[in-house]
Amino acid sequence: MKRLFFASVAVAGLLSACAHTRPIDADMGKVESPIRAAEEMGANQVPNAALHIQFAKDQLAKAQQLEKDGEKRRAQMMLLRAQADAELALALTRDSKTQAEVQQLIDSTTSTSAQ
Repeated sequence: MKRLFFASVAVAGLLSACAHTRPIDADMGKVESPIRAAEEMGANQVPNAALHIQFAKDQLAKAQQLEKDGEKRRAQMMLLRAQADAELALALTRDSKTQAEVQQLIDSTTSTSAQ
C-alpha cells in the first residue's frame, strides 16, 4: 500500500514537472506584442523606453537560445524578464506621449488666456 502511494506521488511529481517545461513558443506573443506596440508608438524616441525595448529583444533572443540548448526552465525565466521589459517600455512610451499631450494642452491654455 505504501509503495502504491509513493509511486503515485512520484508520477504526479514527474507530470507536474513536465507541465512546467512547455515550449516557450506559446509565450512569445506575450513579449513580441508589447515590443511591437511600443515601437509603433515611438519608443525609439523615448530613451528609457528604447533601452528597455533593447533589453527585451536581447532577453528574447537569449530565451530562444536557452530553449535550443535544452534549458527550458531558464528559457522561461528569461522570457518572463523579456516580457517585463517589453511591458515597461510600452508603459514608458505611453507615459511620455501623455506628458507631451498634457504639456501641449497647458501651453495652448496659457497662450489663449494671455490673449
